[in-house]
Parts: sequence; structure tokens; C-alpha cells
Amino acid sequence: MIYSSIAAQIEELLPIPVQRKKNQFEHRVATTWGWMTLHIRSKRPFLLRWGIPLLIILVAIGMGRMVVIMGQRGLNPYFLVAPLFIPFALIVLNFIITRFEWSAVMILFAAIYVPIKIPTGTASTIVDSLLIAFIYTGNWIFKMLLVDRRITLRPSPINVPFYGFTFITFFSMFWSILYIDPLVHVKGNFIVVQAGAAVVNVMLPITLFLVSNHINDMKQLHIMVILVLIGGVLAWVTRFGGVKLPAPLAINDDGMFTMWVAVLGFSMAMYNKGLNWKSRIVCLIVGAMLEFSRFLLNLGWLAGWLPGIIALAVLVFRRSKLLVVLGVIGAVLFIFVNLDTMQSALEEESTKSGDTRQFAWQVNWRITGKHLLFGTGQAAYLNYYESYFGDLWVEATHNTIMDILAQNGFFGLFFVFWYCIALILFNYKLCLRLEGRNDFAEALANACFAGTVSSVITMAFGDWLFPFAYTQTVAGYDYIVYSWIFMGVGLALERLVREKEISMRNLQELSL
Repeated sequence: MIYSSIAAQIEELLPIPVQRKKNQFEHRVATTWGWMTLHIRSKRPFLLRWGIPLLIILVAIGMGRMVVIMGQRGLNPYFLVAPLFIPFALIVLNFIITRFEWSAVMILFAAIYVPIKIPTGTASTIVDSLLIAFIYTGNWIFKMLLVDRRITLRPSPINVPFYGFTFITFFSMFWSILYIDPLVHVKGNFIVVQAGAAVVNVMLPITLFLVSNHINDMKQLHIMVILVLIGGVLAWVTRFGGVKLPAPLAINDDGMFTMWVAVLGFSMAMYNKGLNWKSRIVCLIVGAMLEFSRFLLNLGWLAGWLPGIIALAVLVFRRSKLLVVLGVIGAVLFIFVNLDTMQSALEEESTKSGDTRQFAWQVNWRITGKHLLFGTGQAAYLNYYESYFGDLWVEATHNTIMDILAQNGFFGLFFVFWYCIALILFNYKLCLRLEGRNDFAEALANACFAGTVSSVITMAFGDWLFPFAYTQTVAGYDYIVYSWIFMGVGLALERLVREKEISMRNLQELSL
């Protein structure tokens, strides 16, 4: 175990009196535990027959009474249930905290299915998926420092841009504090907001590295795909099916979730011939139902359905040029038949969002144009808005490209572009390498490539790759992380395929 070696190293540094006290304490604990275990075992039949049922009844009565009291006082009864799961959660956490290969699965599961948010005392909250990512990342760094004695990442084309972006993110924050315009007023707690925004923007790429560096088995990738597809069904049921699930079972379908459900479902149906025809039809239906429900029922919200359409277009283009032609013909016919509805929805979108965003970009450039080198720092252009423009103040550009340029300057945007281009090229090469396999690996590689292309294009009209502190807040990590997880899946998938090929080649050589 990792912690046994770490503990041994720490104990070597302790003074002898402290070690002696520790050994005495451990002896007392062991003796007490042995005594308790002996007496409990001697009375086990009695406890099993009468003690446990009686305890359950007493706890149920107590919880029922507490629920009534909390309801009378306007408190949420779900807070009563949470403490009962804390011991179980700690046991599970202790079991998985060193099993980094499950980190991506745990983060993805928490982001989709566990709507827990921890108040921070500000307008933002810390979501459970971010907390899990912090735990895994901290433990990973702790292991590298104390056990491996060096900070290392698996070789990949995104390591250098990650280091560069991380450095620029924190450098621009300090740069903006040192060289802030003298007339700009800064709020008292702004440094906390700025630090939180910087940490989240760096944690998103780190989550990608948790995926690419630690996934070591195809079953983890299978589980991740299944989690997304099941989440897509539940999201459709709750959002468009008229079924309201209890609050603890709410599905987080914000951000690019719809796009990833669509591209994973379609890709599995189109490429994975390892599935029987019934399973492929199910994947196709699951992939289509949420995406096209958003398209038909929320036509005016381009950011809700357009990323999925872009990803599906890339996916279909990779599979068959004939399907692209048929898709274009179908789209033209649909637009022709529903021309009035389309015009009305798009005019509404332009009025509510398009014109507003153009105005926001113009105002933003009046600040960004004077801070092109390292930007104004994380979320700091908000202070310039309030100080210089007053009644012209707008919250954000809703454009990731402009946000990164405004906050991190030219160098920050350079590393983000490098990062994105490297990911697209890597995933495309992986698709070419796996072409013709017609299995889960080829399907997943094509889904990751199409989703990555869509995520990068979406940067131009949305902020769903890096959350802006005053719109999506730190809690935006909970749904932005979907894209970062699956953009990193291609890196893990390539390594698993390569290792399997090497293993098969070695077996063949041994057999000869």
C-alpha cells in the first residue's frame, strides 16, 4: 500500500519519545478492540436476533420525529439522512483513495448523479465532483512527492501546453494585482474569487490527466460510457418526459452533457459491431432522444443543441460521406417545412443573446485591447467594467476565446489553442489507427474525436470549457468536467490499445 510506505518514512522522522508514546497508544487501542470483539462475538446470536431489529426500530422512530420537527421549522429533511451515510462514505473513500484508476469514474458519477454542493460563504459553492477531484489530485501529488520523489506525467502532446497554461494562469493573476489600473476599484473578497477561478481553470486539465494517466482497464471506459447513456435517459425523462424525480436523484444535464450523450450513443451504434443489433438500436435511440428533444423544443437556444449537431456531423462525416449528403438533404427539407418556426426562434435567439453578446464583446475589447500580454487576471475584467463603464456594465462575454484572452492575455490563449489543437490531432490519429476494428475502442475513439472538435468550436459562442467566475461560478466544474474527461479518454484509450498490442506481440513471439 502507498500509505504504509509513507507512514514508515514519516515515523523515521519522529523523536524516540513520540514513537514510544505512539506504540503505547496503539497497544491500548489493540487491547481494547480485542476485548470488545471477544464480548461481541460471545453475544452474537442475541445481538443478531434482538439487538439489531430493536436498534433499527429506535432509529426509525427517532428519524421520523426529527423529520417532523425539521419540516415544522422549514428545514430540508434530506440533511438528516446525510450524516447516516458519512461513515459509509468514509469507508468507501478510504478504499478508493489510492486507486487512481477509478478517479475518472468517481468524478463522472458524482457530476451526473450526486447533486451535493458545499457552501463557501460566497455566491459560489463547491460541488462534490470538484471535491473528489481535489482529493485524488492532492493524493496523487502527495504520492509523487513522498514515494516517487518526482513530479511526472505520462508522455503526451498536451503536457507542455498544460505546464504553460498553468504557469500563465497564476502569473497573470499576480501580474494583474501588481499592475492594476489605478482607478479600478477592487472588492474586499475579490482575491478569494480570483484564486478560486484560477484553481478551477487549472483543475479541469488536471482532471483530464487523472483520466489519461491512471485508467488501466477497458472496463473503466465501458462504465463511463454506460453512466453517460443512463444519465441521458434519466435526463430526458425528467426534462421532457414530465417525470419529476426526488431532489437527491436529480440528473445534472447542463453544459455539454447533451452533446456527449448524443455522440457516445450514435458512435456506439455506428461503429461497435461487438454489440448485437438490439443494443445498437438502443444506443441510437438514447443518443437521439435528448439531443433532438432539445432541438425541437428549445430551438431558440443554440448553445443547447448546436454542439450536439456539430459533433454528430463530424461523426457521420467520418463514417460515411453518403450519410452526410442524406443528412444535409434532410436538414434542408426540415428547414423548408418549418421555415416560419425556424425564423421566429432564431430571431428570438438573436434578440436575447446574439445582440447582447456582440455588445459584451465590444465592451470587453475596450479593456482587453489594453491588456493583451497577460490579461487582467482571472475574472478581473469585471472590476474594470464596474469602475470605468458603470451603466454599460455586462457580466461576461459567453465566449471562451475572449474570456481567456481577457483574463490570461495572448500567452494564455496561445497555450489553450495549442492544447486544443494537440488533442484534436491526437484523437484524429487514434481514429485512423483503429479504423476497421468495428469494436468498442473504435467507437469510443470516434466519439472522443467528434466531441473534442465540437467542444473547441463551441468555445466561440459559449463558456463551457472554462467557467467564468461571475456567471457559472466554481460550481460550473460539475458539468464542464464532462468535456475534459472525455477529451482525455482518447489518451488513455491509445495507451491501453498499444499495451494490449505489445502484449499480444510478445505472446506470439514466445509461442514461436
